[in-house]
Amino acid sequence: MKLKILFVTKYISGSLPKEFTYHGEWTDSYELILALKKVYPKLKIYLLTPKIRKEHFKRFNQEFGEILKENNIQHYFIDAYLDYGMPSTLLRWEFFKKEKELIQKLNINIIHYNQFQPNCCYAFKKQLRLKKIICYGCYGEKKEGEWRKKDKKYKNKLCKTNTVTKVKRMIKKLPLQLFFRFLRLKTFDKRVDYFVLKNPKGYELMKQKFKDLNIIYIPKGQTNPLKIKIKVLEKIKNILFIGNLYYGKGIIDLLKITEMFPDIKFNIIGTGNSEIKKEIQKIAQKNKNINFLGSVSYYEKWHAYLQNDLLLHPSYSDAFPSVILEALSCGLPVITTYEIDSPIKDGENGFLYHAGNSNELKKKLNFIQHNINIYYQMSKKALETAQRYTWE
Repeated sequence: MKLKILFVTKYISGSLPKEFTYHGEWTDSYELILALKKVYPKLKIYLLTPKIRKEHFKRFNQEFGEILKENNIQHYFIDAYLDYGMPSTLLRWEFFKKEKELIQKLNINIIHYNQFQPNCCYAFKKQLRLKKIICYGCYGEKKEGEWRKKDKKYKNKLCKTNTVTKVKRMIKKLPLQLFFRFLRLKTFDKRVDYFVLKNPKGYELMKQKFKDLNIIYIPKGQTNPLKIKIKVLEKIKNILFIGNLYYGKGIIDLLKITEMFPDIKFNIIGTGNSEIKKEIQKIAQKNKNINFLGSVSYYEKWHAYLQNDLLLHPSYSDAFPSVILEALSCGLPVITTYEIDSPIKDGENGFLYHAGNSNELKKKLNFIQHNINIYYQMSKKALETAQRYTWE
């Protein structure tokens, strides 16, 4: 029997309104699918995601769609876009309808969710003749802070819809909630064959909290297409930030320290909160060492890493972010926070500081500026670390 795998992910570039965004869950899914196809070329792989918006379809196709077609990976869509205002119950229902159709039509053996959220397929595993259900993702304790309140407030603005739409969604939502409760989806964990964790701290935490589940750890990878040579620097000239522009990513902390280092150019790549973008542009008018690049394509980002000397990832909460692995694979030491789950060891392949502590961050940057002789060894360690994290 030939194995047929259906990959299901609710995050995908081009499904959110306005800007073309890159969500880590989507790029992880995309890279994992291509890596599997490379190792097992005869494996039948199918992909299910929300729809791509018309204004983003051309860009999505250029960056991802054509590669999926070249690798004979069929991409299917649910009848819904990803939207901050869409209740998760309705999105879950749209996924289930399409999952059920594809499982029966394509004779799917394995369904792979890039999330830990329950879905109806768990309840109908036997009826759908699924051999395995796999959930792949990150796990961690939810952290609170002023940054989370600000991010939530901004996303709530994006969720605003007219009264008619709200009423329609409410009418659809209520019976579905009762249906999900009837299926006892809160016990979905008993029907999942494997919970695969891609962040080590999350793996240890989940093993402690859920001892009866089949939990395994498979680290996420990176697929750097470039040949890397370790740089010999006389001083740090360029520092890169790449990520979504939200308060939780620590972007405001980065902006605070830019004027302390006038000889360093801070290159910022990302999309997200329009209020933060205005703040960046405002400060950039005063501090000429800020270079806001906005959105950069999935493949162009690799050249951005090569043009910089360090990656700064000042996040308050993250589970093994892809940008850190990508930077390490380009030989870039990384400055990030103790609060996130990452392979950075302070003083070896980068530096760690406590999130929100600008003075501590300043000291770390000053240290490497005045001890540039350690850069070569740190860059070498960065590459060694990245070699332990490949999709293959």
